Amino acid sequence: MNRYTALLLVLLSLLPLEAAASWLNHENAFCLPAAKHIEPKHVYALSRLVNKETQSIRQLMGVTKVSHTLLQVANAEPREVYFQAVNLYGKISRLHHNLTARSILDHNLPPVEQNIRPADVWAVLSVVLIQLDEIKEEYDITTHVQFPEIEEKRVPTDVYQSLLLTIRQVNQMLQEQPYTYSDVYQEISTALYCALNIYNRFPGMQMHSQPPLQPGKTAEDVFTELIETYQTTRDIMLTSGLKMLDLSTVPTPDIKPGDIYDLAILITSELKFLHSKAVAEKPSHDATYPGIKFPSHVLQRLTYLHNHLRSILKEVQKNPHWLSEQQS
Repeated sequence: MNRYTALLLVLLSLLPLEAAASWLNHENAFCLPAAKHIEPKHVYALSRLVNKETQSIRQLMGVTKVSHTLLQVANAEPREVYFQAVNLYGKISRLHHNLTARSILDHNLPPVEQNIRPADVWAVLSVVLIQLDEIKEEYDITTHVQFPEIEEKRVPTDVYQSLLLTIRQVNQMLQEQPYTYSDVYQEISTALYCALNIYNRFPGMQMHSQPPLQPGKTAEDVFTELIETYQTTRDIMLTSGLKMLDLSTVPTPDIKPGDIYDLAILITSELKFLHSKAVAEKPSHDATYPGIKFPSHVLQRLTYLHNHLRSILKEVQKNPHWLSEQQS
């Protein structure tokens, strides 16, 4: 039995019989399985398998095991879980390149519909598992990972929390090419582009001025402002009649850029979703690499984003039905 076949059997073991059968009958074994058969409990089991495989690589590297996350979430939607799965995919891709120096161009994510389902998250994690398996093969890691059991009552929030734990572990493992403040700045810039398109949806709005750069800012300053920006984003979503997860933070004295990035990508994903509802005719675009940035640059950019979001919230509070009126 080759490694590909063994990995396929692991994935099949986590699926209900109907989904496994439909998957095997497809010409591409790592395609999206029958969506209607995939539930959060199956995706949760797969997320645990991904974490276990990550831990087997961590042990070889001698990296300290991460025991908790900085973020605690509740009431997560499938779309929110999907974006964190994509975040994990990006980080595992970087780890794969660091440890194997091989291209990952063949590991393209499958296309996804606007109405994201648990099966879409499953598809992303399946690709992540392939990447982890290639890393294990590169270093002759033969650790046997036991199949996780299916736990019936698992919900999208459980999957999200499981992904956050694995993501934070990978942050610690990215020793050669860690996530930096430049990555955070780039992600916030993507969120800003979405916000400005939404902002221009309201007539008569004046652009805010760029806030001054304040040297000496720290990771804690950026993280604190991000939490406040998240709350403003959530207020916009809820006032507009849309769902958004609940978030709380776990105090920690050692916040890394990778941790900040994970919170920034949450805000970006929510704004992309809102953008698809508010200005669907104008596609959003991702920011390019901004060069070397430091916490003060990130905070300046983030404050600029937050100021516009506050103004959007004021307009939305005046007319909570703005999205439905636009679509009618």
